[in-house]
Amino acid sequence: MDAAVKERPAWLIPLAVIVAVLALSGLFLYHYFGPTTGELLGQAPEATASSRLVSVTVGGIKLRVPSNFTRYPAQREGGAQEELALHALLPDLTPFTPEDRALFEDNTQQSRVIHFSLRPKDMTLPEDQRFAAVYSRFFTGAEPQEAMNGLEHYSFSEGSGYRDQDLFLAADDQGSLLILLCFRETPVIFSPACARTKTLGNGLVLTYRYKRTHLENWAAIDRHVQGLVQSFFTEERPQAAR
Repeated sequence: MDAAVKERPAWLIPLAVIVAVLALSGLFLYHYFGPTTGELLGQAPEATASSRLVSVTVGGIKLRVPSNFTRYPAQREGGAQEELALHALLPDLTPFTPEDRALFEDNTQQSRVIHFSLRPKDMTLPEDQRFAAVYSRFFTGAEPQEAMNGLEHYSFSEGSGYRDQDLFLAADDQGSLLILLCFRETPVIFSPACARTKTLGNGLVLTYRYKRTHLENWAAIDRHVQGLVQSFFTEERPQAAR
């Protein structure tokens, strides 16, 4: 006896095609417009207007930081952090507000954003040691040039890895050596920035950077950054850099 032949519905194949197209379309849209893994984990930059204080620990040092200074959602959960990334607006280091979102997202030469971070001290040398052991080996000359507002300017040789940068030297309000490394504008670097990395006496490293157009205000910027960072410490206060 012949086996009965079961006839499939005529709509089954078109339905399977439609489901496959929808699934592929959904994957395509998610790939280009959906949240990334970093965003889902809170590891992508995302500002907040909340001023809620967050208790974090960096390198064993306890801090309490207003959320609107923080850059990453994951760091607003508090607890131990490998590095604390922060941002504010020059000149007064104002924290994020929705009204200033465009200013915080600006990356032009006139941008007022300053990014700064705290991390445990690793192999980072104090600035005086870095100047003597590292940077001074690559200068074009032994004598500095005069620069604005009390800064001494050193140029790097073309054959060095610092050839697209200038070094500016001064002393901060604590009497510690202050080194600013500033990129020059080039066809590749259209919006150059200046950065300082300072080792703090409590075992942390402070790094901040801002656009080079604000270099003339270096002293006020450094004073404000260090004052703001000190306001975050809940126990030990950072001492002068070694």
